Amino acid sequence: MEEKKKNWTRRSFIALSGLATGVLVGIKGPKLFEAEAFDRSSIPPWPYKKLHATAVAKKASDLYLTKVEYEELKGGTGTFTGMCCNEAVLLSVIESSGYTLAPAILSTFGGGVAGWGCLCGAVTGALTAIACFHGKITRDTQSSNNTFPMAQQLMDWFTKTQGAPCCHVSVSSRAKQEGWKDQKWGSPDHYYSCAKLSGRVTQYAIELLNAEADGKSKAYTPPAYTKSCASCHNPMAPMSDCFACHDQKSYSAKPHTHGAVDLSIRNPKQPNYLKKENGYLIEK
Repeated sequence: MEEKKKNWTRRSFIALSGLATGVLVGIKGPKLFEAEAFDRSSIPPWPYKKLHATAVAKKASDLYLTKVEYEELKGGTGTFTGMCCNEAVLLSVIESSGYTLAPAILSTFGGGVAGWGCLCGAVTGALTAIACFHGKITRDTQSSNNTFPMAQQLMDWFTKTQGAPCCHVSVSSRAKQEGWKDQKWGSPDHYYSCAKLSGRVTQYAIELLNAEADGKSKAYTPPAYTKSCASCHNPMAPMSDCFACHDQKSYSAKPHTHGAVDLSIRNPKQPNYLKKENGYLIEK
């Protein structure tokens, strides 16, 4: 008797479940288990309208850390609650353009990807912002013809002004230039320096976007010496500035004796091509 009761209970549950599913399908139709339709205009890429570069740059810097907050941190009365560089750059551009996109999509890229010191987060934020106006929609559509050229110009400019596109190189370079090289990671001076850099990267990204909007976008021309790099390295090598990380000594050593060394190429170990202007490091 007990076994029959168990079987009946099991059969009853299955039957009731089927009935409930049938009712729901009858109400909502066959799309019950399909994704709801959404307004594609709410997701990127969006139409771009020219922005005021310096105004948005200040917004990005302040989203990271304002001057008042910096002084409070320096005086020991404040607590850092700002955004990281990647989030600040992206949010400042998207909000200033009148759109909505949660900066959380980039939260793991701070500190050169979760503190690994790789690609600078400000660059990640700027590249993402560019893609939000010129990227792909679906696998069957094409991105803008200027998406890569703008990204390449951003990478080239950052490499020239910071020594390399890497977080740890940029931070180390600025720490020496600005006089806080003996401070720990996360010091008030470190945060404030990165806040200002976030503003400068934002400004340059908007200058690129504005130029593209005016039909004045320029193609990126990689250093001529990198052509020989591709003979041994991957095909992407000619796009990057190899001397950002490799000095001339390593380039001229075996097996690198087949290419001429351009003595004017930048070398982060000899940052004499940098100067300070309005708190930023720029190329002379």
